[in-house]
Amino acid sequence: MYELNSTVYITTQNTHLRLSNENLVVEPPDQPMRHVPLHHLTAIVLLGNIQVTTPMRMNILITYDVSTVTPQGRKRLRQVAKACEAYGQRVQKSVFECRLTETQLNVLKLKLLRIIDRNEDSLRFYRLPGDRQQWVESYGRDAYVDFEEPIVI
Repeated sequence: MYELNSTVYITTQNTHLRLSNENLVVEPPDQPMRHVPLHHLTAIVLLGNIQVTTPMRMNILITYDVSTVTPQGRKRLRQVAKACEAYGQRVQKSVFECRLTETQLNVLKLKLLRIIDRNEDSLRFYRLPGDRQQWVESYGRDAYVDFEEPIVI
């Protein structure tokens, strides 16, 4: 492995690449593991037999109840909704379905915990096993879009 102008070239055969937090982890056979911060990279070039592991994504259901009695509560409600919209789809007024990596889940949790008032509000995260089709039964209006499937416009 060598770096050139923020581009990492992986040339060692049977090297394994994976993401860990905000780092690219490079594991060449019979060599020490290397961590490259993602914010340093503009490109990755793979030459040969290189294994790439994509981050495992989980189905997360996020629900919240934010007190809106005060102007500050109404502001928190808007902030919570906006933070959740950046990571998933609103399926009911205070319910979001998200497909997240562990890192994305931790980042979102921290954002939301900074917003809510733990004495006034409620926030829940549910990890749902398997595919969405296995655990969701929807009746009535449902505008969910599976962004991992092809979208025909």
